[in-house]
Formats: sequence, C-alpha cells, structure tokens
Amino acid sequence: GQPSAADKARAAAMTPEQREAMIRGMVEKLQARMDADGSDPEGWLRLAQARLVLNQPDKAQAAFEQGLRLHPDDPALLKGYAASLLGPEQAATGLPEIGDQAAQLYRKVAELRPDDPEPWWYLGIRALQEGDKASARASWEKVLARLDPAQPEYAEIKERLDQLGS
Repeated sequence: GQPSAADKARAAAMTPEQREAMIRGMVEKLQARMDADGSDPEGWLRLAQARLVLNQPDKAQAAFEQGLRLHPDDPALLKGYAASLLGPEQAATGLPEIGDQAAQLYRKVAELRPDDPEPWWYLGIRALQEGDKASARASWEKVLARLDPAQPEYAEIKERLDQLGS
C-alpha cells in the first residue's frame, strides 16, 4: 500500500541514512511478498523499478525476468524491462541506443498493443540506428497516428520525421 501521512511525516524527520534503511526494508518486504506470491505483475514492476532506484541493476533485471516468466505478455513489465535496457543517449541524434534485447521487448509490446505509441517510438529509433530510414518513418508515422496533435510529443516526432526526408 501507499504510505500514510504519519509515515510520510516520520520519514521526513529521519536522517538520509535512516530513510534509505527504511526504503530498503520496504523493498525487501515487497521482494518477500513477490517471492511468496508472484501473481501480481504490477508488484514485479514496482519491485524492479525500486531496485533500479536503489542502484541495484542486477536485482532489477532479476525481478523483471521473474515477473516476465510468470506474466510473459504483460505490456507494462515488457516496457519497463525494455526501458531499463536502453543505452546512453547518442550525441549525434539525442536518442538512446536501442539494443537487441530492448528492441525484441518493444516488438512484443507492439504486437500485443498495436495502439500503444511507445513501442513504435523506440522501434523507430532502432530502425534509424540500423540505417533503415523507411522503417523509422513507418514506425514514427504510427506514433503520430496515435497521438493528439496538441500533445508536445507530437511536434517533436513530426520534426524528427521531417528531418528524415522523403
């Protein structure tokens, strides 16, 4: 559950070390709960994200992998894991590096949820990395078709498409 107002007040009064110990304890309780009953895909996602915040990438990866073993078609877990695998932003493009495993996960999300613009965005980046401008264009056009033109992301993606040329 979410922390109560009293919990938040106690946490605010703690030293940074005490707060970190409290957070680590909460994450360990979540780990124990998920190990005992892994039926909650959202719990696996929260656990993996908490491990990332605690700078425990190996434990985060293990949580994503266990969650996906139990829930192989959960789009949130697939996207969370893929996002955790993104490489550094490339100076030339300002876009993250999309490795093979992340691309595979985004492809699965695109199959499961073709109306979700997020996997198409990353698959477009991957295509661009591979020098396949036509596939990048096709992916990003799918993103535009799924976004409201009033959204700020729409203008950014439209600009990227214009930069691709014909």
